[in-house]
Amino acid sequence: MKIAVAARFATLALLLGSSPALPAQEAKPATNPPGTTIESINQVYEQEVMKLERLRLEHLGKLALSQPKGQANVTFDAYFRLAIAKGLYVEADPVADRVIREQGSSPAVLWLAHLVHIVAEADRGDYDRSLQALTAAIRVKGQGPKEADDAGLPVGTKASIIDAYYQRLIHADQVEVARKAMKLIIDGATVPAIRDLAESRLKRLDQIGRAAPPVVGMDLDGRPFKLEDARGEVVLVVFWATWCVPNNQEVPWLEYIERTYKGRGFRIVGVNLDASSEPGLDARAVLPNVRRFLLEHNVPWPTLINGQGDQDYARAFGVSEIPADVLIGRDGKVAHIDLMGRKLEKAVEEAVGKKP
Repeated sequence: MKIAVAARFATLALLLGSSPALPAQEAKPATNPPGTTIESINQVYEQEVMKLERLRLEHLGKLALSQPKGQANVTFDAYFRLAIAKGLYVEADPVADRVIREQGSSPAVLWLAHLVHIVAEADRGDYDRSLQALTAAIRVKGQGPKEADDAGLPVGTKASIIDAYYQRLIHADQVEVARKAMKLIIDGATVPAIRDLAESRLKRLDQIGRAAPPVVGMDLDGRPFKLEDARGEVVLVVFWATWCVPNNQEVPWLEYIERTYKGRGFRIVGVNLDASSEPGLDARAVLPNVRRFLLEHNVPWPTLINGQGDQDYARAFGVSEIPADVLIGRDGKVAHIDLMGRKLEKAVEEAVGKKP
């Protein structure tokens, strides 16, 4: 099984310039006066940059609304792509709503408007309305000509925005809404890649609340590992690869969470997917690079190499893209999937506080 970097990080970064931002409440306010630490300097700079991006978005919107349709389509396209790249879905929603209501825009612009509107509703916390917006978008597409299915919009772009929506639902613990959304997309998709994406996400969602698949193997130090032996503890299974930049960025967070909750019945186990990135690649060939990565990043938790058959842990957990993680409760059931940063820490804190 070939493993890919999740669309929410790779495809969107390549197409639009950055990954979709998490909702605003994820931001951590500076605890030091501006200019007294590297963190505070960077945060002030990022805040100023976002002010400029919001201003640029506002000016692009005004320009697009004042132009004839032909010119406006080009400006609207730039407007929505900027909003998506910077996570400014709510800010762009009034213009998106107007484009949807007035029609007449190009299929690509109309699709971007629908997608922005869907994620904006989720960012506002109105998940039922986000489902309604998704239903409306699918209905409009179904009424159009077959050649408009792609709408001139790259499949990767649509996949990235759909995954941004999925991530918001997961981080808001809206599992049932996410299930409904993925089913809607599966039923309405005409592009195989989009249907495959939704089916993959639905398979992962359906594991929540069920017993975790077995994980039995040897870690890189030759020590046996059996997930069943960790029953009564909270376990985070992290799927990663040395070539996945988001995985590298998450290591400090994972180290912090591991240090904080290790004494309260929490452990991490890593599953490396380097050997699964290319069909037929021998696991022994990736070992030197994997060991080098673990040493350079001072990773303290055990790591298993994803293999074949019973040792294809990624397939057992429905993981086809990374980064991916699975949080397993003390009862051995899957509690959460695909959380990161503070959302992951909060989920771990809640899980370790529950009795088996």
